[in-house]
Amino acid sequence: MTDTTRKYLEQYDSGDPSEAEGDHISEEQLNTLFPLIGELAVVFNYVEASLDYQIADIVNSRSRQPGYTITAELGNFTKKVLVFRSLYGPAVESVGSPELVKAYGKVVDDLFKVKDIRNDVVHANWMDANSSFEVKLRLMTDENGVFTKTEKMDPAFLRQKIELLNKVWEELEKFSFAWSESF
Repeated sequence: MTDTTRKYLEQYDSGDPSEAEGDHISEEQLNTLFPLIGELAVVFNYVEASLDYQIADIVNSRSRQPGYTITAELGNFTKKVLVFRSLYGPAVESVGSPELVKAYGKVVDDLFKVKDIRNDVVHANWMDANSSFEVKLRLMTDENGVFTKTEKMDPAFLRQKIELLNKVWEELEKFSFAWSESF
């Protein structure tokens, strides 16, 4: 699993990475990460484009324009997963195929697992990462104040997430094929 931690900001902590003390990620380390970050963004896009297609296809398989209108208006990935689940769930159950139900359940579960990967990686504060690849994901608040969530995102971590995204994309494509074969 991931190693996400919270670091509460001190009273005078500006959050400006250029003012941060300690060791920083090197240019060489960043150059190692850049292709992996790019690959992760592209593979996530494959997953999202496939999800858009699935929604468009179930809305109207003869003209996908109405379905793509829906996905364009939804905008965010989580909402698309919820719509996918709502549209396909009853239809999959009505087919009565245990294999299809199992494939559908796995796809939905895995889509929820990967929903934040792209945002965490692409929107991470890489300027403030340290040489151990610990990077701030975002500023948040709770009853104790403002904190940053940090996570170690080294090359192995990014490769693991890319592999997971590829697996989910393949599952979604297999589900699509199994779904079309059911009719």
